[in-house]
Amino acid sequence: MQDISRRLHQLAYSPWLIVIAFLVAVVIGLGATPLFDVDEGAFSEATREMLVSGNWAATYLNGVPRYDKPILIYWFQALSVSALGQHEWAYRLPSALFCGLWVAVLVSFAREQLGKHRAVIAGLFLVNILWVGMIGRAAIADALLNLILSLTLFDIWRYYQKPKLGTLLRVFAWMGLGFLTKGPVAIVIPAAVSLIFFTSRAQLMVLLRAFFHPLGWCVFLLIILPWLWLVYQDQGIGFFKGFFIDHNLERFSSTKEGHGGNLLYYVLTFPLVVLPFTGLLLRPLRYLKAYWARPFERYCLIWMAVILTIFSVSQTQLPHYVLNAVTPFALLSARYATRFKAPRAYLIPVIGLVVLFLLLPIVTPLFLAQMPAYEQEMLSRIPVAFTTGYYVAAVLVLAALLFLQWRVRAPVWVKLVYAGVLQSIFVFHFVVPAYAELQQAPIKKAALMAKAADADVVAYRMHMPSFSVYRQEITYTVDKPKPGQWVYTRVNNLPRLQETIAPDRYQVLYAEGGVRLVEIKTP
Repeated sequence: MQDISRRLHQLAYSPWLIVIAFLVAVVIGLGATPLFDVDEGAFSEATREMLVSGNWAATYLNGVPRYDKPILIYWFQALSVSALGQHEWAYRLPSALFCGLWVAVLVSFAREQLGKHRAVIAGLFLVNILWVGMIGRAAIADALLNLILSLTLFDIWRYYQKPKLGTLLRVFAWMGLGFLTKGPVAIVIPAAVSLIFFTSRAQLMVLLRAFFHPLGWCVFLLIILPWLWLVYQDQGIGFFKGFFIDHNLERFSSTKEGHGGNLLYYVLTFPLVVLPFTGLLLRPLRYLKAYWARPFERYCLIWMAVILTIFSVSQTQLPHYVLNAVTPFALLSARYATRFKAPRAYLIPVIGLVVLFLLLPIVTPLFLAQMPAYEQEMLSRIPVAFTTGYYVAAVLVLAALLFLQWRVRAPVWVKLVYAGVLQSIFVFHFVVPAYAELQQAPIKKAALMAKAADADVVAYRMHMPSFSVYRQEITYTVDKPKPGQWVYTRVNNLPRLQETIAPDRYQVLYAEGGVRLVEIKTP
């Protein structure tokens, strides 16, 4: 047993373990599951329509202008799909690459600031955080945003250490690219972090001279203005109203798409975001005064606090909004990794996660009768999605975690790293495929059926954009389908559809998992 413990401890200092953990968490099985709706489906369909139309200036979703995000991630996805074809993994590949770069730049920065061994630990912490793997596997903008925000804030720290014009210009360049990725948030977060930090260090004038440097703003504007001009030419003032007002100001001041929350939302969800390293959150709180006295630790604390505060005040909240706070969290945790104690307590959160995923498919069918029709029919497929292999994997991973907790004699951070690898194996190679089969497989099957029939298909009270991606054609939403059309909808929408077109005027062509394809008969 001591030999196993020693070997695990030695391997934990190897950069190759970062590569292995990244392959497990992000790369292996990248295209094994259908695209998830709504986000992956929306990004992918907007990219597909960009390629079909040849319009690289602005994005459209099912033929309607899409104002949600700027253009940069769509360009990368379009390049990937153009080169590699219409595959799930081609849509997701840019996110995987940017996630890998995020880990790499963190390791490089940590090596400068903390030394070789702590840099490896920081990289292992970041790559094994649950939500980092989630966005690395998703065809969305968040991996690119987190890479760029990290690059921006790393260079702000370098500028604090040694003010150089080249470093400052890089900061403005990163903010420009961040703006093209997700808009004003790429300016607001670095500005808030640097303002609080430089002020706390009595260097406000240094910051103000940097912030108002004309050459810096020239670099920023040279990056963003060409695209802003192009999108104005294509969509007019509508984009600026839709993006800046609706998807930024109103997303901050009011609840959008049902994603509401409260001031305590991230107090509860951030510990889940950083799984399996949840227990390490307690150390900065315990040693807050000591951390604040040291510039690097203070910078990381302010970085985390700004992100958590901004999005806690926002009226639209989702767990991944605060994901960039894991970058300073990984740095702080790596710096003091060798001082962590109480290994049994630290492994409880990830053990609890595996137990939860083991029990959910067993318990959920007990409540089917109380659920709406769509959810009821979708969840009735649990025996199909959650196979014997799923439960065997859950038990084996749980046993490995318990073995790690009780039998392996190694530092806490070493155990947490291996717990993270086990977590990635189970979540990304068993849990995610099972839920994809449950929710997305029926949609993909319906889309492929409609594509093969080359039918005139419309959507009725249904917004799952991956359907259009797999059908390889825009699916317009209508209030009243016409005779001869195929209608893509949910089972719970059929009564209203019957009222719209008369009960005997349609024929069900496809029915699975709460998804319906029906043909409207000619009178």
